[in-house]
Amino acid sequence: MHQAGSLRSEEVSLGDRYGHRRFLVVAAASVAVGSVVVAVAPTFEILLLGRAVQGPLAALLSLEFAIIRERAGHSTGRAIGLLVGAVAVGGSAGLLLSGVIRQYFSLSATLWIPAALMILVVPVVAWLVPETTLRTMGRIDWTGAVLLSVGLVLLLAAVGNGSDWGWTDARTVGGIAGGLALLAIWVRVEQRVSHPFVDISLMLRGALGLPVLAGFFAGAELFGSQAASALYLGLPASTGIG
Repeated sequence: MHQAGSLRSEEVSLGDRYGHRRFLVVAAASVAVGSVVVAVAPTFEILLLGRAVQGPLAALLSLEFAIIRERAGHSTGRAIGLLVGAVAVGGSAGLLLSGVIRQYFSLSATLWIPAALMILVVPVVAWLVPETTLRTMGRIDWTGAVLLSVGLVLLLAAVGNGSDWGWTDARTVGGIAGGLALLAIWVRVEQRVSHPFVDISLMLRGALGLPVLAGFFAGAELFGSQAASALYLGLPASTGIG
């Protein structure tokens, strides 16, 4: 999650400067390569590498929003609603169909299906999606990107491994303390730079604070429920549940 969030912010920031369609192609190509790596992964480590390369998947929707914002005009709200609806329907259908397909094909063959679809997406985006014309100026806030990424890595790694390492273990305590400290520094840095990686002021002084907080809890519920489902369905078949 930390990687997805960072990639999403950086991809959109680069898109604002150099072209949203251009970086939509870059993000789609990265997801396609990662999907192929996942499909052919001989080890769990290679599988994790493929998942990391798929990280720009989180940037696709935001880049598409930027393209729609410029092209749809007064129909922007309706167009974004249709796009989000299509993503929701496609995601739900993908989950259901992958389960059905897995009953008849190997895991590798099942994983090749989304890989093939993403490979097709790349030329479609490159040839058919119009580029935006509006550009923003300013340098990329690499300091903010590094602080956010490292802070989240330390914090989530410590929390994720706390039950195995022990909650009083130095790695757990140090990771949580270090991650929170870096995130606090990150907030201060974002408030001081002219072109922040994430515009904190929009959440602190604007009207976006509550919607962002609601989105945070919605995301936590979405991904948290997947973990519970995976554990439930992963029980041995002898239990009559898994």
